Amino acid sequence: DAVLERKRQEDLLQSVRDSRYVTQKFRLKRCGLRRLYYLLEEPAGQHSLTQSVEEKTVRTAIQSALLEGFTVLRTADAPDTARQLGMLTRALERQYRGKTAADAAAAAAAAGEDEEPEVLPSYVEWSEGLKTGKQNDKVQNMFGLMLCAVPGMGQERVNRIIVRYNTPVALWDAYKEAMRRAAAAGQDPVAAAEQLLTGEVGALFSGRVYQMLFAKGAPPLQVVGSQGPSRPR
Repeated sequence: DAVLERKRQEDLLQSVRDSRYVTQKFRLKRCGLRRLYYLLEEPAGQHSLTQSVEEKTVRTAIQSALLEGFTVLRTADAPDTARQLGMLTRALERQYRGKTAADAAAAAAAAGEDEEPEVLPSYVEWSEGLKTGKQNDKVQNMFGLMLCAVPGMGQERVNRIIVRYNTPVALWDAYKEAMRRAAAAGQDPVAAAEQLLTGEVGALFSGRVYQMLFAKGAPPLQVVGSQGPSRPR
């Protein structure tokens, strides 16, 4: 029921710079587990970064994780991390003792209960569940990762888009329709596409999503003039 991502301070900084941080949080939030932990390992000698650009980046990343429901843990070094992980593991063991499928079934039988109690999945069951999830969920998750690659797109903006357009095809079809309507009205079809997501993420990010992920899929004239489906390759 819990998952933890461990990073050293320099690892966190690099993942923020190359946009992996947002992608990693996205994957963790959609993994099906309820308790999300982010552990930041900060060697004592690196505290000289206070008030620097790097320290501000770390603080912003931590605040982002807290706002998105993560529990943030901070340790001084690898031995301290090992101690923290040991304490967390023992706490989870105490909390969930007797709640495995076998324990719950035995307790229900002893109490004479007909209904099977709700139990947490084993690691194997959870892992298999991730592999055999519905295809649409897989497509939606991959679409979310695509959107995370757009600079500045956070989890909240990604979710707003996915709620309305849950696959790349759904959004591409909406782009085509908007471009064709604009062309029929004598307006700029590209501008119409760039503005499509303004209500969800604002004008700046709306334009970025179209230009980075969809603009090169098909020339505007081809989209406006085509009668059949025209999707990016």
